Amino acid sequence: MMDNANPKNVRYQRGPIAPDGYYNDSFDCSLLTRFPLTARRLAVDLLSSTASLAQVLLLSCQPFCKERMTTTNSTDIERIRGYYSRFREWERLDSPSGVLEFRRACGLFEKYLPSRARILDLGGGPGRYAIHFAQRGHRVVLADLSSTLLDVARLKISEAGVSDRIEGIDEVEAQDLSRYPDRRFDAVVAFGPYYHLASPEERETATREIRRVLAPGGLAFTAFIPRLNGLVSLLERAANFPAQVPVGTLKRAAATGVFRNGAVVGFQEGYYATPLEIRTLFEKGGFELLDLVSLRSLGNAVEQALLRIDMLLQKEVEEMLDTVARLPEVVATAGHAVLVARRRVERPT
Repeated sequence: MMDNANPKNVRYQRGPIAPDGYYNDSFDCSLLTRFPLTARRLAVDLLSSTASLAQVLLLSCQPFCKERMTTTNSTDIERIRGYYSRFREWERLDSPSGVLEFRRACGLFEKYLPSRARILDLGGGPGRYAIHFAQRGHRVVLADLSSTLLDVARLKISEAGVSDRIEGIDEVEAQDLSRYPDRRFDAVVAFGPYYHLASPEERETATREIRRVLAPGGLAFTAFIPRLNGLVSLLERAANFPAQVPVGTLKRAAATGVFRNGAVVGFQEGYYATPLEIRTLFEKGGFELLDLVSLRSLGNAVEQALLRIDMLLQKEVEEMLDTVARLPEVVATAGHAVLVARRRVERPT
């Protein structure tokens, strides 16, 4: 599950590349002129503060301000449920961007997962990844807060013929995994919850629950929306769906990472984390960092172009995407990112 600034599938003409190589919408005057005046001023201030690569690196590695460390209001789970009841997540992974994301995510799983693992697919929605795991011999519990997406998953799992490898399809929230015993899983794949949990307490609770249900040495694969990438999506949203981005939204999101949608349609209860924040959350929560990688890497936002590259170059393209996917500036700006961490084994005292 993920942020979708454009629910009507309108194609955008993105702004040009800034001289330092960082994608910068501040060059696209036609985009900014569609903002309401007050929002336009905030957008210009925001873009001017993130225009250089040096600043991008600084923002990706440090807190934005003291305000982000304070407690925010709790997440409205019902707004998230409403959003996903209308969102076609299964079809999203058939789009060029979805295909790239899925392929590269599966590469991470292949690299780190042990054979025949028991996996909790937390936030797995319609079951695309759950089916992938089951087809490769893993045992899977699929968990999500959206009953609508879980109904889709039941149908897709049956069609794929992997029901015997699916141990459960459960409607749960990431902060409460009490239906699962301690040390139950070899891996937890959390592609979704950390896109939304607005308060530090909620994220800490979810992380504790993931650790609790993992066996010692178990793996957590946690996807998140990097702060700078989320802010760019809000600029697109402000231009095309201004009711969703009321005055003050951009400023708050830049400072705290929290996005509160001003309308009932579109992405709800967003949280855009800095890479350092996610890393610190899991390290303090009893995990050892193994990897921090951009899912789409430099393929983010140019997925259609990748499809037109000659087949003779495809292997080289994939190698290049993987080579740069762990650079801090790429993790901070090139779409959704994934942290891979191992639950630390407690040492006897």
